[in-house]
Amino acid sequence: MSSSIRHGYETREMPEFEPATRQHIDDQGVDKLSEAMKAKLKQKRSDGRRGWQNKSECTAEDLSNMLRAHVEKGDPVDVANFCMMLHYRGERIREGKEK
Repeated sequence: MSSSIRHGYETREMPEFEPATRQHIDDQGVDKLSEAMKAKLKQKRSDGRRGWQNKSECTAEDLSNMLRAHVEKGDPVDVANFCMMLHYRGERIREGKEK
């Protein structure tokens, strides 16, 4: 069984299982995304970014606002990383602040 995924103006068929590994396409997607997330987090750590786990230093509102800003920038890896941070801390996405 396969399913269609629409990318821009092109539709391509995606197999439900990758024949070589028999791994479901959902699991493949999660694995590829997590690899990209880890690489981006490593890069940002080397740039000096840190502190997301400290709730007194970085609030759920701060993370939620950064998440929204990165949605507008268009990089799904950054968005996924902010979602991971909130999820890990057991927090939900907070309402955005008016600017």
